[in-house]
Amino acid sequence: MCGEVVSKYLKKDFPQMDMSNFITNNIDKFTEYWGDEIKIQSRLTGYVLDRPKFLLHLIDEFKNMGGNLLIDKLNHFEEKEKKIKLKIEHSGTISTKFLIIASGPKKPECNISDITRNVYSTLLYQVLVKNYPLEKNCVEFYYDERYKENYKWIFPYRDFVKIGVPFENKDELKKYNNYEIIRKDIKPVCCGILKNYNFNNILVVGDAAYQNNPLTKGGIRNAINAGRMAAEAIMKYNDSSKYDRMWKESGFFTEPYLIASKKLRTMKNIELIHQSKPLQHYPFSLPLILLKYRKYIPLYKLYNASRKYGW
Repeated sequence: MCGEVVSKYLKKDFPQMDMSNFITNNIDKFTEYWGDEIKIQSRLTGYVLDRPKFLLHLIDEFKNMGGNLLIDKLNHFEEKEKKIKLKIEHSGTISTKFLIIASGPKKPECNISDITRNVYSTLLYQVLVKNYPLEKNCVEFYYDERYKENYKWIFPYRDFVKIGVPFENKDELKKYNNYEIIRKDIKPVCCGILKNYNFNNILVVGDAAYQNNPLTKGGIRNAINAGRMAAEAIMKYNDSSKYDRMWKESGFFTEPYLIASKKLRTMKNIELIHQSKPLQHYPFSLPLILLKYRKYIPLYKLYNASRKYGW
């Protein structure tokens, strides 16, 4: 399960790749609803990504560069004297200097004794429907106190539409039963921060490192860029701790967004609507923000940063 909406910056993540082969919809219209009063429309360039096709292509690129792909079950791993040993179910024992864990939203703590984290998990529910009246170039977001720090989303996907909410609000999707439902998905999304993103020569990236953006819940570009940083730390610097520093110094680092997400969790609709009003005319509303909405400036800054780093 994935919304699969990514920003235009994905193409900058892969400057030498023709991304058009993996784009199902071009997005240029964002509509946001705050409570039942505020509607904000903006022009932001983005794409709906065929994520499975894209990931399979990356695997092919890896193999074409001489990489080996082993599909097997990892039973155990441990690091001793700067050597990491992996016990593979059907392939015996493999030794390596570095190990990058990208195991998804599973917990690697069982083999990493000193992992320290500040994270939370939220369960999301999504339906894929047919014939829903949404423009193919438009995405919609609904913010409301009943979603807490989350939101309802309506995204195009080819000729279909994805509609999702936090699982606790799943009954709200019953009103879409008039449309043909192609599939239903439930997925936990883990967001937060780790004290360290490397443990000696073991590095964790993506969902395994809780690197989804806590505001947007976006994780595709976060994982891609974390993977690049981890690879650079190993290949360029031969120093896994360099990855920890690069991630924490990047715009993707989740700690500031986690603080904002916790703030949104406490806001009722009256405040959500109030703080959203100057966003209708941003950046022309900057003087008004400085005059009447100063306490929300840290939140506005993260809204703005998430446009580049959150999806």
